[in-house]
Amino acid sequence: RDEYHGYASTGLAVMQPDGSCITVIGMNFGGDAEPIAGQDGRILFTRLEVIYSRVKTEWNLLSVLPDGTQPLTLYGPESREFWRRRYCVEASAPPRHRVLTFSQPQQMPDGRILLNSFDGPFIAGPRKSEQTLLFPDARYALTTPYPLDNQTLLVAAGERPLVKDKKGRPVRDRVAPVDHGLYRLELACQALSLVYNDPATAEFEARPLVTRRRPPVLPEQVADRSSFTARLDCQSVFRSRDPLVGARARYLRVVEGLPVVARHQTHTDEGISWKNHGGAVARMLGVVPLAPDGSFSVEVPADRLIHVQALDSDWQILSDQLIWMQLRPGENRGCMGCHEEADASP
Repeated sequence: RDEYHGYASTGLAVMQPDGSCITVIGMNFGGDAEPIAGQDGRILFTRLEVIYSRVKTEWNLLSVLPDGTQPLTLYGPESREFWRRRYCVEASAPPRHRVLTFSQPQQMPDGRILLNSFDGPFIAGPRKSEQTLLFPDARYALTTPYPLDNQTLLVAAGERPLVKDKKGRPVRDRVAPVDHGLYRLELACQALSLVYNDPATAEFEARPLVTRRRPPVLPEQVADRSSFTARLDCQSVFRSRDPLVGARARYLRVVEGLPVVARHQTHTDEGISWKNHGGAVARMLGVVPLAPDGSFSVEVPADRLIHVQALDSDWQILSDQLIWMQLRPGENRGCMGCHEEADASP
């Protein structure tokens, strides 16, 4: 159950074309959604990142190999301030709460990654902190963008109705329903041209009937799946954006998250619902000393939700990993540092 609202968590799974051999390759306390096969064979998907309920609630873009190994966050955390300014989130709101809200990943023919936001479609990258809005027009609500080529998108679009704010000024209502129709969006001239619209219905998720290049099938990364453990390596915890970590880190703590199993009856639907905003129970799996150069190598339980913390000599937390990791049986996963510079890792 997810930490935030207690609904069933969704994880990635693979199966044969006939629906057999369904195998779960990923899990978390939030939700994995909208997976697509990337041009290089990786799976691109969005993930609802939740850690201890209200510490963080945001959607990010990730990739993973088809066997569930080597997940990477491709876009999100480094661009919080950009989207915070766009959405005018109140200063009192937690910095990681509902700032990143992306969906509907697609890949442009040239390999760039297309996403959708409340401000319409945008291109993520090439650096982790870069993004390019493709149609920032407040008059329209755009959704389900799909590339026809590198300069043309199919989108569902509808004009937001005008309402008056508290001072009587006309503004666009960002919440009211709109009549979505199908349009071509020409990126070079920022022009929408109607393809089809039925005023009685909403149209979205248009897909052209064209041939597509088949992505490569990537081989299994781990030969032995019988292991109950995996290995996590780090070149140096000292490689961090926080100077305190480089100066004072001495230990690494591994923490496992366990779901809270409880019920309540405060939801509006009928029957008993699962408790929401409950977070997770933290189980300390162990503390290990860092090597003099800041490196570590730890054996951890496979297919469990864990995160790590850098501690000082008094076991006070200096750096806290605010994502849940899951390592597959027999996997070896490595990183360069703890919150290292965003584009330092390949």
